[in-house]
Amino acid sequence: MTLVPLRKAVELTGLSQTTLRKYADNGTIKCERTPSGYRLFDTVSLATLGKRQAPEPVTICYCRVSSSKQFDDLARQVAYMHSLFPEAEVIKDI
Repeated sequence: MTLVPLRKAVELTGLSQTTLRKYADNGTIKCERTPSGYRLFDTVSLATLGKRQAPEPVTICYCRVSSSKQFDDLARQVAYMHSLFPEAEVIKDI
């Protein structure tokens, strides 16, 4: 197990110092402390961070009218959003 200081861990991962500290505190990555309190990060644990997949982005369209009398307008807005973004999730609000 190879241990690196926080500054080197930032260079290896591209993450901020704050993020790495939080990951170490919640157990997402392995970290040891020196007698003086400095953190040393496990390089194998850091390498696993890059293998995590980010969630797929979702497109959301928000359609809104101010009264129930405008329900037909809302239907037109929803149809228009579906024509522009067929894969999008449409949220309606009256």
